[in-house]
Amino acid sequence: MLKNYLLCLCAVSLGINGCSQSQNSDQYPYRERDINTVKSLYKAYQTNDMKTAADLLADNYKEFGPAIGDTINKAETIDNNNGIYEFHSDIQYNDLEFYANDGHKGKHWVRVYGVWKVTHKETGKTVDVRYYEVFRIDEDGKIAELHTYWDTMDYWKDLDYEVTKKTEEDKQ
Repeated sequence: MLKNYLLCLCAVSLGINGCSQSQNSDQYPYRERDINTVKSLYKAYQTNDMKTAADLLADNYKEFGPAIGDTINKAETIDNNNGIYEFHSDIQYNDLEFYANDGHKGKHWVRVYGVWKVTHKETGKTVDVRYYEVFRIDEDGKIAELHTYWDTMDYWKDLDYEVTKKTEEDKQ
């Protein structure tokens, strides 16, 4: 029994150490290139430089999320980011943490944790939303995919919106 426990503990330890080393190790030769590509995209969005942003995206770029079924292409992504400036100012990407690896099937991935902070123009309120994004970088060093996850309710709560459950009377 003790032998099985020790073997299991050893296997878990090796797995954890192996995974953490592969994420940001020197064994991943494209790490710096891929992280810098994503950093450049954030800088382009923050400075409203949509030409540079478009240049960093692959022609077949797809963006997924934050809601289930939300999928847009390169042109729609640029349009959406232009629209952000219509309603927001002082756009910032804060507390960024980058992790890169050559994960599943040899594809290049960059994961980012951060806080998107803006000023809502109509209300003047500051909105900050924590998010997690996963980028796939293609063999040419361009961003081919973005999977974005954030709590949309966090945005609306910062603008003092309340969420209420519909009652039977509301449904009629």
